[in-house]
Amino acid sequence: MNSFYYNRNREMHCENLSLKTILDKVKTPIYVYSSSKIEENYSSLASQLGDLDHLIAYSVKANSNISVIKTLANLGAG
Repeated sequence: MNSFYYNRNREMHCENLSLKTILDKVKTPIYVYSSSKIEENYSSLASQLGDLDHLIAYSVKANSNISVIKTLANLGAG
């Protein structure tokens, strides 16, 4: 399933949360991340690397969002 999608009422959601609900609470500008999509992409890359000795590393300079960093660290990223 796509992490970002429109429901029947054409309201955009991230995972199971309406983006309108988020916007009503925190206003804009805002960045919304899908932890399930981050996990899916990490797993896809890790599986493609297979048995190769590897470390998937994440650049904190690219995005210092602590939740993104924690999600990747919990998956084993460096």
